[in-house]
Amino acid sequence: MFKKTVSALLAFVMFTVANVSTVQGAEVSRESAEEILSRYHQEIAEVEQGQISVVAAHGSNNLESNGNRIREIQENTVAELKASGYDAYNVNPETFEAMQEVLQTNFEDIGLDASCSYIVIVDGNDANNANGEVTPYGAGSSFNYTSGGTTYKMRYFTITAADDSGYGKASTVNLLRSASKELIQRCLDMAIIAYISAFSKTLGTVASLSGLSVSNFGTSQSSTMDLYGGTNWTRVYTQVWSDYDEAWESCSSVEYAKATSHISGQYYSASANSYVGIPYKPVSTTLYSSKYSDYEWRKSQAVNGYMHSVINYDTTGPVRYRYGSEVKITHTLNR
Repeated sequence: MFKKTVSALLAFVMFTVANVSTVQGAEVSRESAEEILSRYHQEIAEVEQGQISVVAAHGSNNLESNGNRIREIQENTVAELKASGYDAYNVNPETFEAMQEVLQTNFEDIGLDASCSYIVIVDGNDANNANGEVTPYGAGSSFNYTSGGTTYKMRYFTITAADDSGYGKASTVNLLRSASKELIQRCLDMAIIAYISAFSKTLGTVASLSGLSVSNFGTSQSSTMDLYGGTNWTRVYTQVWSDYDEAWESCSSVEYAKATSHISGQYYSASANSYVGIPYKPVSTTLYSSKYSDYEWRKSQAVNGYMHSVINYDTTGPVRYRYGSEVKITHTLNR
């Protein structure tokens, strides 16, 4: 059971939320949280892959370690979410225990790792409210849902991770190592497709993802082309308030995955007569679990989960990256 005493950290966080979330006499104009989180994962991926654009954006005198830079990206993203009107929190190893109290949520119940970092967004607005009622944003806000004559207090609890390998996967596989123009052309023509069981999206051809044509390749040396697949999941739990536990119970969950691909490697340039790195041209798509937009499912399954002390999950299932007709990479959320 969570302590009734409100800590100084809780008071500070709630004060900050109130000041960020309130706009006097005006509706908050905000960018989609999904768009902000998409940029967040893209920036982290660039740091992890050593893309110089990230270093250049922060100056040559600020060459922090990858870990420090990722923490900076996370802090900036939380600030951006708050500036857009969202009730967002930075959960990391230093704040993990305190944030459980602030958010009145048992993180172990949803498989969070105390050694990892997460971004959490709390939303007490029922996006599918038939009356169009909008509740204030904040850790204390909620909406009511009535089922079987009982009214339940609910909220949505969104979570994504920076460094939890359960929420993010990255893989690289070789597609080509050859000097043959015929094999190079065949590789360039292949489509790269990201898909789950219910949906697929063509990200482009190897040619479009690399920005190259067969005329760019010389034949005196072999060229190498690799496929990168990176997947980041974001989960949205529907939580039900428990008077008995004085806590929010996570009772149903939907999710989406951001799937990103690009082509890496080196090719022997016909014009430079030397090896040149393949340009970094990432392409992404978003793959949603089948019930993601079904708010009635979220709420009714939350009631079911609350009554039976379980979490009802609607998942994307494995995210696969296909090269033509061949599956090259498969990622699964391990939580």
